[in-house]
Amino acid sequence: MPLQKLQFRPGLNREGTDYSNEGGWYDGDKIRFRSGFPEKIGGWIRFANATFVGVCRDLWNWVDLSGNNYIGLGTSKKYYIARGGSFYDVTPIYTTNTLTANPLSTQNTSNIITINDPNYTPNVGDYIIVSGATTFNGVTISGEYVVNSVPSAITYTIVASTNATNTGSGGGSAVVVQYELPSGLDVYTTGTGWGAGSWSPTILATLGANPFVTTNGSSTVQVTYTAHSLTTGNYVAFAGATTFASIPVGMINNTFAITVTGTNTFNITLPSGFTAVGSVSGGGSAVLVYPQYGTRGWGTAATIGVGSQLRLWSSDNFGQNLVIAPRGGAIYYWVDATGTSVRAQPLSTLSSAAGYSGAYVPTNTNQVLSSAIQRFVIAFGANSYLTGTPNTQFNPMLVRWSDQGNEFQWVPSITNQSGEFPLSNGSYIMGARATRQEILV
Repeated sequence: MPLQKLQFRPGLNREGTDYSNEGGWYDGDKIRFRSGFPEKIGGWIRFANATFVGVCRDLWNWVDLSGNNYIGLGTSKKYYIARGGSFYDVTPIYTTNTLTANPLSTQNTSNIITINDPNYTPNVGDYIIVSGATTFNGVTISGEYVVNSVPSAITYTIVASTNATNTGSGGGSAVVVQYELPSGLDVYTTGTGWGAGSWSPTILATLGANPFVTTNGSSTVQVTYTAHSLTTGNYVAFAGATTFASIPVGMINNTFAITVTGTNTFNITLPSGFTAVGSVSGGGSAVLVYPQYGTRGWGTAATIGVGSQLRLWSSDNFGQNLVIAPRGGAIYYWVDATGTSVRAQPLSTLSSAAGYSGAYVPTNTNQVLSSAIQRFVIAFGANSYLTGTPNTQFNPMLVRWSDQGNEFQWVPSITNQSGEFPLSNGSYIMGARATRQEILV
């Protein structure tokens, strides 16, 4: 069979199937068409030789009025602005403290420095900036450090670049510590320790006199509790019972799994190896009963944990400036005119500085973005506005927005267009996305 030249149509056509697209290209990867023929896309090049810390989960690109091409990068540790191949750390400062005299301490030959601050306790992995400290015991503490450990509620440690030459305290009387926004999680985790799972309510009831009934030589105790509405496997805790049938107070005032025997009764089992002495009724007239939800008692780990939020950022430019927010945190604002050497500031602080009621800027949000056409800053999930009460309860279904063209005004009035609207269908806002003409929630 003679050879036949095959001429394929240029471009990728995914409207049909690979069989129906006879004479054309159906699929490809990293290719482009030139003069009707496919060719591979040119190689990749490194964007920057600089590096950043943390896991990056948010990127936002915009160009300011001077033509500067910026990329905002939100990581699990910090927030950066990239320009010209460099990463500039603009992570907001969470709080700033001036410490008491000589708040730094060393151990001879060790590079571990302990800092005493009774007003704020950072977490391991958080970043701090120390200034104003004088040299002591052979070490100089100045600049940015990572919290190495937190041995107490008022102390934490960092690692110095040199070892101390003596043991003691120092640093002088003008040590200032700036605490950067606390670092977030790299991965999603769940905890099943203290605080996980459902909690018991307050006292359920005071039982009648002598509600416990024993059988001589048995470890089973019957409890009388009228219309208890409990089920087998629930846990209950007792308090206020007195000794009876040689059962110690500390043993009966405890938590037990129950076996329901009737509408008004259930059984509990004494600890292994212990039996009642005598068939009696007892416990006194002041026995209190506390329910514990589910089939889990005190000291037993929850099977379903409490989730810990990943550090996720939302970013959007408002004109040539940048508005950012960590999920569940406050809204921050980076002003292009101040340059990349100035960190992002709390929007509430800038609002007050501009003459508005900054206390009413949403204190928490799950996502922030701006409407490019109408020029509103919008918070998806926020605390509601209430006159006289700036820090109201967070509502994950509430949409709040600033005045049009004014990112600093969040107090609704007849002279501006700021406002809020609670969504009714759902439990919380998963996210929002701006399109050309509308915002999809």
